[in-house]
Amino acid sequence: MNVRLIACRIGFGALLIISSAFAQAVPGDSALVRPLRVTTLPDGFRLDGRLEEAVWADASVVNEFSVVEPDTLAAPPLESTIRMFYTDRGLYVGFHGKQAADTLVARLSPRDQRIARDSFSITVDPTGTGLFGYWFSVALGDSLADGTVLPERQFSNQWDGPWNGFSAVTEDGWSAELFLPWSMMAMPKSGDDRTIAFYASRQVAYLNQRWGIPALPSTTPRFMSALRPVRIQGIQPSTQLTLYPFSAATYDAAEGDLESKVGSDIYWRPSSNLQFSGTLNPDFGTVQQDDLVVNLSAFEVFFSERRPFFLEGQEVLTRGALARRRPFRWMTGSKAF
Repeated sequence: MNVRLIACRIGFGALLIISSAFAQAVPGDSALVRPLRVTTLPDGFRLDGRLEEAVWADASVVNEFSVVEPDTLAAPPLESTIRMFYTDRGLYVGFHGKQAADTLVARLSPRDQRIARDSFSITVDPTGTGLFGYWFSVALGDSLADGTVLPERQFSNQWDGPWNGFSAVTEDGWSAELFLPWSMMAMPKSGDDRTIAFYASRQVAYLNQRWGIPALPSTTPRFMSALRPVRIQGIQPSTQLTLYPFSAATYDAAEGDLESKVGSDIYWRPSSNLQFSGTLNPDFGTVQQDDLVVNLSAFEVFFSERRPFFLEGQEVLTRGALARRRPFRWMTGSKAF
């Protein structure tokens, strides 16, 4: 009887400790960020990677980074600062990291390449519910990467959004500027106040570390559901119509034949939860070319589908709970040579 009573007390105590730790991991109102709203951008404002305009001095500041790779959660040895403000068109994010000039690592690469170099990344959940998000990365040297993310850490780099990002070397380190348009994000209807969420990280190549805010290392089970909330006002989704036209021509000098081709991808979003997608003469000329591969094996080389029309909304069927429930395997588009 006494043994059972002791076991119950130990189990109850462990439950209290776990519950307390779980409650502390949930961002509360004290973590709420309220970025500056700007009606019109000041004259001369441009994205060049340098936070020299006066509007950045008045923007909201976030700087509570922690070391997440490796997951020590210690305070970083160098200062990192994020500034944010927004307009009716989109969210502006500025980053500045102090670092000695001889330790900066800038490497140019194609889009969506993850290599060891100094970079700044931000993940945005436009709904604030932890169900869907977008991630964006600017590396020192202006190489960009982006994609989507589903709960809790299902990252994909197959989505390319119409956003801008630039970096610059400063006297005491380096900085970056990002412009993220609201129009490229799926945002539900809401009142005047809207809560979104974000996660930001800085990769420091010479230390082989990554610093993040909030502190969400990959060893923790939560990510999308634990992003830091951001309160914005007066932003409402609008009807969106996007066109991606293209043209291509081939001339055969020997035969004197000229072959031309035109086409376009069309996306119409009449509401926040409905989108129509169409394409005319889809062509690979609108996307980045495949890597050159010398195949000396007996197996085919598969290249993933890159055309936007065939990738739009694909994560609904290939990732997340919906894909896991279906008894058959969904085959994504690919090319084999």
